[in-house]
Amino acid sequence: MKYHVIAGAATSDVVLSKGSFDTVQGHPVFVVQRKDGVLINDANLIATDIMAGNGVIHVIDKVLYPKSVRLIDDIVDEAIELELDTLVAAVQAARLEHVLRSEGPFTVFAPTDEAFAELGTETLTRLLANPDELADILLYHVVSGETTSKELGYLDSVKMANGHRVHVDFEHGYQLVNDARIIRADTLVANGIIHIIDKVLIP
Repeated sequence: MKYHVIAGAATSDVVLSKGSFDTVQGHPVFVVQRKDGVLINDANLIATDIMAGNGVIHVIDKVLYPKSVRLIDDIVDEAIELELDTLVAAVQAARLEHVLRSEGPFTVFAPTDEAFAELGTETLTRLLANPDELADILLYHVVSGETTSKELGYLDSVKMANGHRVHVDFEHGYQLVNDARIIRADTLVANGIIHIIDKVLIP
């Protein structure tokens, strides 16, 4: 609960003026302004500036977890929970499930089902039948270590688990990884962080 509290009466204009805040618990929360709204870590800010006698309340739609409180779900479990069905099937076909269930930590840029569908049925079927090629593509979506969207904002590129680098940029209110937009950032799991993207990255 202390991870949901910051010292001082921070109204919405103050919240939106900074990229992060130290909480009473000790770990920071990150403020991400997007075209479709504002995120506090991976929670949507849905109401602001409810004034109380001893401070200000802002309403979010998800419980926040500091890094010191590890979650139960690993990357694969959370991908299943987020209904990233094609990604899960690809991870299993590429024999990478045990890797993404290991201690890590990892940062995963997770394409939506719609992103995989853009590859076309023929291409997707071929990849699912070629584990080595599929693994190379999937590892191009994985970073060793935890990299938040805030930290991505300070980088020009990131080295991926397959040895190649992706370019990181910001355009029209979205963070970009190559030409893929991050449409949901900073979902914390037991062994890392998931950022959902709208395109499949091809090395």
